[in-house]
Amino acid sequence: MVARNGTTEKNRLVAAEFKGDVHEAGHKCRLDCGAGDSELCRRLEDHRSDQSNSNHWGSKVIRPRVLITVGLLLLAACAAPKQPSVEDLSSREDFSGVKMMTLRGARDGDRLDAEAMFSGQSLLLTVRMRFAIAAPTTLTSGTWVRTYRDGKMETGGISARSVSFTGGQNGSPSVGGNFDLLDAAGARKYRVVLPLLELRDRLEPPKQP
Repeated sequence: MVARNGTTEKNRLVAAEFKGDVHEAGHKCRLDCGAGDSELCRRLEDHRSDQSNSNHWGSKVIRPRVLITVGLLLLAACAAPKQPSVEDLSSREDFSGVKMMTLRGARDGDRLDAEAMFSGQSLLLTVRMRFAIAAPTTLTSGTWVRTYRDGKMETGGISARSVSFTGGQNGSPSVGGNFDLLDAAGARKYRVVLPLLELRDRLEPPKQP
C-alpha cells in the first residue's frame, strides 16, 4: 500500500512537471520524495531554475515603453536638419569647422539665382549658381571663388549631383542639393552640401555697365 501510494505520488509529481506546475511539483518533491526519487527531484529543480531565469530575463528584454522612447529618439535624430558643409575631395584639408555665413537668392520667372558664402579656418568660399525651375529643377550654370589669406584667388565651375527646390512665385523659394566644385581642368576639387533652405535674403542682380 505504501509502495502504491509512493508510486501514485510520484506519478502526480511527474504529471505536475509536464503540466508546467514546476514550483508546486518541486515543493512537494523536496518534502515527500525519498532517496530513490532524487533523479526526479533534480529534474524538477532544473526545470524550475530554467523557467525562473527565463522569466527574469524576459522581464528585462525590452518593455513597450522603452521601445516607444527609443523609436521617438531615432525619429528626432533623422528629422534633425542637416547643416551646410564643404568637403575637400582630396582629403588634404579639414573643413569640418567651416560654416555657411550667408545665403541669398532671387527668382525671376523660371530662373533662380543663388549665392552662398562659407567661412572658417583657412577657407573663404563663395558659390554662385543659376537654376532652371522646372520638373525637375536643374543647375544651368555656376561658379565658385576661393580667396586665400595672401589674397590669391582660385575659381572654377560647378556640377550638380542633386538639386532640391520648393516655392512659388509669391513666397520665398527654397533650394538645396549636392554640388561638386570643379578646378580649372574640370576635375572635382570640393563638394558642397546644402540642405533645403529658404532664400530669405534677396540677391541683388549684378549691375549692368
